[in-house]
Amino acid sequence: MHHVRVEAGGGQGAVLLVGGALLGVGYGTLISAGQAFAIARVPRDRTGIAVASFFLVVDAGTGFGPVLLGGLVPLLGFRAVFLVGAGLGVLALAGYLLFARRTPR
Repeated sequence: MHHVRVEAGGGQGAVLLVGGALLGVGYGTLISAGQAFAIARVPRDRTGIAVASFFLVVDAGTGFGPVLLGGLVPLLGFRAVFLVGAGLGVLALAGYLLFARRTPR
Protein backbone atom coordinates (compact mmCIF):
# COMPACT_ATOMS: atom_id res chain seq x y z
CA MET A 1 0.00 0.00 0.00
CA HIS A 2 1.21 3.51 -0.77
CA HIS A 3 1.17 6.12 1.95
CA VAL A 4 0.65 9.76 1.16
CA ARG A 5 3.20 12.12 2.66
CA VAL A 6 2.66 15.83 2.23
CA GLU A 7 5.47 18.20 3.04
CA ALA A 8 5.40 21.97 2.88
CA GLY A 9 8.71 23.45 1.82
CA GLY A 10 9.99 26.83 0.77
CA GLY A 11 8.40 28.05 -2.45
CA GLN A 12 5.65 25.41 -2.46
CA GLY A 13 2.92 28.01 -1.94
CA ALA A 14 4.00 30.01 -4.98
CA VAL A 15 4.01 26.86 -7.14
CA LEU A 16 0.54 26.00 -5.87
CA LEU A 17 -0.77 29.48 -6.70
CA VAL A 18 0.73 29.47 -10.20
CA GLY A 19 -0.62 25.97 -10.83
CA GLY A 20 -4.09 27.02 -9.65
CA ALA A 21 -4.04 30.09 -11.90
CA LEU A 22 -3.02 28.02 -14.94
CA LEU A 23 -5.69 25.45 -14.15
CA GLY A 24 -8.34 28.17 -13.94
CA VAL A 25 -7.32 29.76 -17.23
CA GLY A 26 -7.18 26.38 -18.98
CA TYR A 27 -10.51 25.21 -17.58
CA GLY A 28 -12.26 28.45 -18.50
CA THR A 29 -10.89 28.33 -22.02
CA LEU A 30 -11.76 24.67 -22.50
CA ILE A 31 -15.34 25.06 -21.27
CA SER A 32 -15.98 28.04 -23.56
CA ALA A 33 -14.43 26.32 -26.57
CA GLY A 34 -16.33 23.08 -25.90
CA GLN A 35 -19.63 24.90 -25.60
CA ALA A 36 -18.98 26.79 -28.85
CA PHE A 37 -18.09 23.50 -30.57
CA ALA A 38 -21.30 21.86 -29.33
CA ILE A 39 -23.45 24.77 -30.49
CA ALA A 40 -21.77 25.04 -33.89
CA ARG A 41 -22.55 21.41 -34.70
CA VAL A 42 -26.33 21.47 -34.24
CA PRO A 43 -29.26 23.24 -35.92
CA ARG A 44 -30.37 26.44 -34.23
CA ASP A 45 -33.51 24.87 -32.73
CA ARG A 46 -31.38 22.21 -30.95
CA THR A 47 -28.95 24.65 -29.28
CA GLY A 48 -30.49 24.23 -25.84
CA ILE A 49 -30.19 20.45 -26.00
CA ALA A 50 -26.59 20.73 -27.17
CA VAL A 51 -25.62 23.04 -24.29
CA ALA A 52 -27.44 20.89 -21.72
CA SER A 53 -25.81 17.70 -23.04
CA PHE A 54 -22.37 19.32 -23.07
CA PHE A 55 -22.64 20.44 -19.45
CA LEU A 56 -24.09 17.09 -18.39
CA VAL A 57 -20.98 15.36 -19.72
CA VAL A 58 -18.63 18.00 -18.25
CA ASP A 59 -20.28 17.75 -14.84
CA ALA A 60 -20.25 13.94 -14.92
CA GLY A 61 -16.56 13.91 -15.81
CA THR A 62 -15.74 16.48 -13.15
CA GLY A 63 -17.74 14.57 -10.54
CA PHE A 64 -16.91 10.96 -11.30
CA GLY A 65 -13.42 11.33 -12.77
CA PRO A 66 -11.59 12.17 -9.53
CA VAL A 67 -13.48 9.49 -7.63
CA LEU A 68 -12.70 6.79 -10.18
CA LEU A 69 -9.08 7.81 -10.68
CA GLY A 70 -8.61 8.35 -6.95
CA GLY A 71 -9.77 4.79 -6.36
CA LEU A 72 -6.84 3.58 -8.45
CA VAL A 73 -4.21 5.36 -6.30
CA PRO A 74 -3.90 2.57 -3.70
CA LEU A 75 -3.46 0.00 -6.47
CA LEU A 76 -1.23 1.88 -8.92
CA GLY A 77 0.26 4.85 -7.08
CA PHE A 78 0.06 8.53 -7.93
CA ARG A 79 2.48 8.43 -10.87
CA ALA A 80 0.59 5.68 -12.68
CA VAL A 81 -2.79 7.33 -12.03
CA PHE A 82 -1.43 10.60 -13.40
CA LEU A 83 -0.29 8.74 -16.52
CA VAL A 84 -3.73 7.10 -16.84
CA GLY A 85 -5.33 10.55 -16.65
CA ALA A 86 -2.92 11.91 -19.25
CA GLY A 87 -3.66 8.92 -21.48
CA LEU A 88 -7.39 9.58 -21.16
CA GLY A 89 -6.76 13.18 -22.21
CA VAL A 90 -4.84 12.03 -25.29
CA LEU A 91 -7.63 9.59 -26.18
CA ALA A 92 -10.20 12.36 -25.78
CA LEU A 93 -8.16 14.62 -28.06
CA ALA A 94 -7.91 11.86 -30.67
CA GLY A 95 -11.66 11.29 -30.47
CA TYR A 96 -12.31 15.00 -30.85
CA LEU A 97 -10.06 15.21 -33.90
CA LEU A 98 -11.79 12.23 -35.51
CA PHE A 99 -15.25 13.62 -34.69
CA ALA A 100 -14.46 17.15 -35.84
CA ARG A 101 -13.25 15.93 -39.23
CA ARG A 102 -16.35 13.82 -39.84
CA THR A 103 -18.96 16.32 -38.71
CA PRO A 104 -20.04 18.86 -41.35
CA ARG A 105 -20.18 22.46 -40.21
